[in-house]
Amino acid sequence: MAGKKSDKYNPNGGGGFGTFLYNSDTGQVLGRTCGSWLKITVFYIIFYACLSAFFYLCYQIFATTLQRPEENGSPKWTQDASLIGSNPGVGFRPMPDQDKNSESTLIWYRSQDSADSAFWSDQLTEFLEKSKVPEGAENVIECSLGSLGSGEKRVCKVPTEGLGECTAENNFGYPAGKPCVLIKLNKIIEWQPEPFGIDENRYSAELLERELEEKVNEEPKGMPPSLKEHILSEVRKNPGKEVEVLRAVWLSCAGENVGDEENLPEGNISYQPLRQIPGYFFPYRNQQNYKSPFVMVQLDVPATSRHTLINVECRAWAKNIKYDRIDRLGSVHFEILVD
Repeated sequence: MAGKKSDKYNPNGGGGFGTFLYNSDTGQVLGRTCGSWLKITVFYIIFYACLSAFFYLCYQIFATTLQRPEENGSPKWTQDASLIGSNPGVGFRPMPDQDKNSESTLIWYRSQDSADSAFWSDQLTEFLEKSKVPEGAENVIECSLGSLGSGEKRVCKVPTEGLGECTAENNFGYPAGKPCVLIKLNKIIEWQPEPFGIDENRYSAELLERELEEKVNEEPKGMPPSLKEHILSEVRKNPGKEVEVLRAVWLSCAGENVGDEENLPEGNISYQPLRQIPGYFFPYRNQQNYKSPFVMVQLDVPATSRHTLINVECRAWAKNIKYDRIDRLGSVHFEILVD
């Protein structure tokens, strides 16, 4: 009776672990018959195959939204169709120590302290080194007004010479209290500047004068009259190439407020190698060996303005660059303090 009672409650017939491994009476292996094992094996093969196919399909759909392999792997969604938008941001170098304060935009140093100056000048040296053409780069060409510009694969060489006092040999002017700040545009795929004074790809002197004057009178703070005169001067110096000259991003830097303008007069700000980024650097298409073009802005801080915090704003100018001081659209802000 005891044996029968035991068999009643033991699913393996009371044979213990050996019977569980193989039951000769029922033909079960590990508690299942061969037919049962076959069915569950087929089920899981189909289940995981369908699951794998589902994840593969999801990945392929996701991948098609990221890149267009036929176009240098550039994103499918660009400019207004993307989160980046079509208004390029403006950046500057050198940057304060982001590990200490990631939101700081203050360039503060002691001009007589070589180590202090080196912290800032070394960043510019590194940036210029990265801007040089790599050896064996066959798609990098020298560009000028009227020549071929950046294309599907070719890119224009970014000048790292002819920068006046903004050189590594001169420590970018930091020891002399004339610091250089590098200004550049953030890269936006397929973006190109829309020029002033151009109507249906034809130059109009009247249109240029009218559009520049509108920018000068723009509120709350318009284009500096000196930049307007600079643009007109560049056009006059290049007759027959007006369209190429105007297809550029123009730059202006100034003290942000009235007090800042007094501490850093406009005449103490210079631009190297040009006051604009020529249009032949655009568009950016994720080309190999593409380097961001830039303008070196030298700030000759007067002796009377030493030990004084100066707020500086640099603006990029083109018809399709929107400006908003609060959201920092089309401009960049930083502070300079020379002790």
